[in-house]
Amino acid sequence: MGYDVKPNAAHLKLAEWEKQGKLRAIITQNIDGLHQAAGSKKVIEPHGNTMHCHCMRCNKSYKISAILETEGVPRCKICHGIIKPDTVLYGEKLDKHLLEKATAYIRKADMLIVGGT
Repeated sequence: MGYDVKPNAAHLKLAEWEKQGKLRAIITQNIDGLHQAAGSKKVIEPHGNTMHCHCMRCNKSYKISAILETEGVPRCKICHGIIKPDTVLYGEKLDKHLLEKATAYIRKADMLIVGGT
């Protein structure tokens, strides 16, 4: 994802509803961070977010720029481990805590909007 991608009208409306107290949380498979860019605060991302990264060895956090501004394999400044986006790749398990949090919001919902392409 490039830096030029912006939230669309749907992202902005959901953020507005959250601010008005009409929306309690967003549970999304998207990994692009556009809900947060639109202003949403309560975003649950079971598949992660490409805007955040971490070292696979020491777990140090990095911004996406650590990957985008590196030629070759991005390496940690501390331990030289590989830096990867905080996203769930094929074969990796989803975070149990995030799934439980998402399930709790769904169970308490008065209304559930399911959106997609």
